[in-house]
Amino acid sequence: MKRVSKKEKRINEEVKSLSFSYNFLLIATIIFFTSLSSFTFYVFDMRFSYNVFILPFIFFLVDVILKEVGLNEAIKSVAISTVFYLLFTYFIDAIFGVDTSILKYLGVTFAFLISNIVNLMIYYFMLDNFKTPFFFVLINLVFSCLIYNMFYFLFALRFNFSDTFWTSYFIIAFIQFLLSAICTILLSFVKQGVD
Repeated sequence: MKRVSKKEKRINEEVKSLSFSYNFLLIATIIFFTSLSSFTFYVFDMRFSYNVFILPFIFFLVDVILKEVGLNEAIKSVAISTVFYLLFTYFIDAIFGVDTSILKYLGVTFAFLISNIVNLMIYYFMLDNFKTPFFFVLINLVFSCLIYNMFYFLFALRFNFSDTFWTSYFIIAFIQFLLSAICTILLSFVKQGVD
């Protein structure tokens, strides 16, 4: 049986504490994200959900977990957050009387999971091989948002696209690009952790 030193024990406790705190923050952000999906605003007569402002921060939190606590904890966080995302999406839809199709829930859960995994793997590759240049981190966050939005729209709209689909998609992409730039700046201040 391998003996664990006091330093290793302290690091393990610190990792558990940080993981719990970050998971709690991530779940709270997901609750906020799903809650805002039912509230909308208009730009050029196109309707948008307020949750477009929150999505980059979800990817940002996953990247912070990866950078500070490590890959294994980040993968656990993505798994936990996906389950909570599915549950709260269903809960919000049930409250507001929105259609509860199984295909929709599989699609939006798939969108959330795939976009988070893509974000996580690309950022992990950058952390492991580069010094995470600003431009690449920004592109990773924007790309993850675009992946989520595309899959979400495909399944939420059930392939019924309006005339303004691409215009609204690019407006959302622009908003999330600006927010991703803020997240990228904040991420540059996060110190590499124990992993």
